[in-house]
Parts: sequence; C-alpha cells; structure tokens
Amino acid sequence: MKKLVLIRHGESILNKTNSFGGWLDVDLSIKGIQEAQHAAILLQQNNHNFDVVHTSILKRSIKSANIMLETMNSLWVSQKSSWRLNERHYGILQGMNKKEASIKYGEEQIKQWRRSFSQKPPQSLDGNSESLEDVTIRVRPYWEDCIAKDINQNKQVLVVGHSNSLRALLCIIKKLSEQQLLELNIPTATPLVIQFNDRLQYQDEFYLGNQEQIKKKIKQVANQGSLKQNK
Repeated sequence: MKKLVLIRHGESILNKTNSFGGWLDVDLSIKGIQEAQHAAILLQQNNHNFDVVHTSILKRSIKSANIMLETMNSLWVSQKSSWRLNERHYGILQGMNKKEASIKYGEEQIKQWRRSFSQKPPQSLDGNSESLEDVTIRVRPYWEDCIAKDINQNKQVLVVGHSNSLRALLCIIKKLSEQQLLELNIPTATPLVIQFNDRLQYQDEFYLGNQEQIKKKIKQVANQGSLKQNK
C-alpha cells in the first residue's frame, strides 16, 4: 500500500482576517505557527516520517513545512518547491475580505468563484485570475512528473500546499466530478492521508486528529463567504 500525506499550510495573516490570499505572499499568523507544530505532533504520534516534502513557492507553505520538519527533528528531509503548487490566483478578489466580497458581488457568485471548476473572478490589475480548472491544469504535470514519481520510488511523501492546489490534486487523484469538487473544503494544518494500491490508484483517505473538531473546521471553511453567522 502506497501513501501520500497532504496538508494545507497553517493559518495565514489573511486567513485570520477571512480574506482572499491567492498569490499574495503573506506570512503565517501566530495561530498558524501553532497549527503547523500540532500537525507535526500528530504525524509523529501516527508514525509518519518523510523522505521528501513538496511545497509551493509562497512563504506560508514553505514556513509551515519548515516548522513541521523542525518539530519532527527532520530538517534533513529534502524539500522541493514549485509555483505549480501555489494557491489559485483570485484576481480582483485578492486581499479582499470574503464577507465584504459576498456583499459586493453576491453570496452565490462568490461561492461559484471559490468552489466551481471553470468560473474565475474578474482579473486583477496585472491581468491575472484563475479558475480551479486552470489550477488543475498547472498542478497535473507536477503530480505526474514529481509527486507520483517520488511515491512510485517508494519514498514517503508530504505535500504542504494551499486550499485550491490541494483540491486540484485531489481532483486529479480521485477523478472527482465538478459537483464533488464544489463541496470539497480543506481545513488548515490538518494531515490528510491518501492511500493507493501498487498501481497508484486511489483507495482510501482519512484525516489525522479529533474527527469532531475536524468536521467543525471543514464547516468553517465552507462558510467563510457566508453572510450568515457561523454556528
């Protein structure tokens, strides 16, 4: 049985303010640092060790990986960073508070921009914006040429990515439908273990940690653009 561990970076400064981060290179919050440390402890408690770690080129991904490796006394582990694992570019929404964006553009429109496969927000001033389809297209070659290659070489692999680069990876790995993808929400700094057969076909997955707390975190992610008060 082959495996892969996926972790979204710890809470960033813009996560803390419930704002769109995208390609903005923001740092971790104090809570985000603590989340990364806790994720490392969970990995240790469940006997997960790694030969290689893949990150984006954004500091919240790289710092989360470094914190986890240091906590696990594993700073020697090889790290590979690629722009292909960057968060989705959110266009004009980058830096905007999600509830304020819902008021301006409508809650359903924000949900579609955030969670649908092919829709993308209006472009930023530099002319950039991505749909999840765009992210999947750029992530796929990195999965095939780097991550999958490492797994097939029997390396223990950790990916410290972002909400949408990890959603794109899961879409590729699990062959998700657009509707399944729409409802997929990934909490910060929560290790997700993916299991494969020997042909690298998806078999199963599970989060490490308190399952009730994880369900609450997933619900909070789903409600980030909602104008209703989270329960």
